[in-house]
Amino acid sequence: IVQDYHSNAAILGTLDECHVFVCTIEKANGLVNAMIERGALGTAGAAASGVDTPANPLVNQLGLCVVDELHMIGEERGHLLEQTLTKIMYATRHHDANNKTQIVGLSATLPNLQQVARWLDAEFYTNSDRPVPLDEYC
Repeated sequence: IVQDYHSNAAILGTLDECHVFVCTIEKANGLVNAMIERGALGTAGAAASGVDTPANPLVNQLGLCVVDELHMIGEERGHLLEQTLTKIMYATRHHDANNKTQIVGLSATLPNLQQVARWLDAEFYTNSDRPVPLDEYC
């Protein structure tokens, strides 16, 4: 299901209906906020108490987050991307290391790859083969 939404109120209804979201950084941030508020991201049950017990199991409905153009983290809107990824990491990894959201970042021009990989607690893969040349203009 693909659905258009324009506010957090619409996002809340969409969470139960969709399995894949393709969105801008701003909409992703709104979606993550809505998931945290609703208790669907790294929180315990619908009460969002933050306590993981057998009677109140940890909920994480976000299995994978793919970020294209990860190098944007150093640009004008990068603070929002960093904030969104930090919320995802904290909400899911802080509470349950076995139920964390996998984050996949893609970039052809990320200058500080190892530093970003450490921040994301991630493995990194590089490849210098390019089917199309990458030209950088300053």
